[in-house]
Amino acid sequence: QAINNSENAPAAAEAAAKSLEELSKAIKRESDLETLINAKTGSENIVIIDGGDIKVITAKGTLSDKVTMQIKELILSQGDFSPEKISIFEMK
Repeated sequence: QAINNSENAPAAAEAAAKSLEELSKAIKRESDLETLINAKTGSENIVIIDGGDIKVITAKGTLSDKVTMQIKELILSQGDFSPEKISIFEMK
């Protein structure tokens, strides 16, 4: 709404456009990681990027030490993520 509202100051419209661009990039990054993890491990998953934190939720019964390491390696190879900020869970 802020982008299309002509009453907003140009700075507000620019800030809204930048936020929208950052959100779009995060969604694409999540999707790309989900695809890579699925291809590498064969397990369905959901990736959530929240600031510097990244959470991966895998299908029930698919998480093992090997799969966990594969997922971490994939994430670390795809960007500026810190290993301490990566959380990997299995659906219950």
